[in-house]
Amino acid sequence: MVDFERFKKLNNLCDKSRLPISSVEEIQKIGGEIQNIISNPGTKPFDDTEKVLVSIIEENIFLRLIDYATKVDTENIKLSDEELEFIEEKYEEWEEAIGWMDKSTKELEESSSDLLREAAVNRKKSKLMEKLRLAKGLFSLVIRKEKSRRGNNRDKDRGKDNQHSPSSNNSELDKQISSLRAKVQTLENKEKEIPASDNSDTSQQQRKEIQRQIQQAKVELKEKEKEKEKEKEKNTQKGDNFP
Repeated sequence: MVDFERFKKLNNLCDKSRLPISSVEEIQKIGGEIQNIISNPGTKPFDDTEKVLVSIIEENIFLRLIDYATKVDTENIKLSDEELEFIEEKYEEWEEAIGWMDKSTKELEESSSDLLREAAVNRKKSKLMEKLRLAKGLFSLVIRKEKSRRGNNRDKDRGKDNQHSPSSNNSELDKQISSLRAKVQTLENKEKEIPASDNSDTSQQQRKEIQRQIQQAKVELKEKEKEKEKEKEKNTQKGDNFP
């Protein structure tokens, strides 16, 4: 017998876990909800469909965490002490998390259920493990940038001249351009994860939001590339006028 109430909660949580997030609290809330369902399953065992939903939710939590770190990096978002501590904690636990997800994938592959084996195939197609392995470097970058920002703020008066030098500006622009290009690629990959045949309201909302973010990132990228060209022209003119 199916626990319809539990199935409904999992299905709703699965839809929610696909949506873009903007804060650590949203990630923690989804993680807490799925953990609560797993820890308190009730009297009826999970059927294969529910197990697939749980696996998708767990995948999406990892992906949304990576999306959040990417957003922090590309938009140079200032982190609170609690947010920095959260990212540092995930960075320290990431190798263990990768190992856990790898084990989970093997269990799906070795299952006697066609549905669970298909979930393992889909996970491999999405290149989840590759994304997880690359993410540790992203977390490290976010942590370093935040600690550097805090250090610069304490010493900003002494560093004003260096921050406004042409070479510093160019270096910062290059970083911003690279980050925006990576953001566009990440969002486009995320859009591809939504099945083309899925025309549900939730999926349409996801597509619309992701497309909006892609368009915004492309506009920002174009502006930064124009700014880079202007800096290049300015530096060229200075070189031409050198006595």
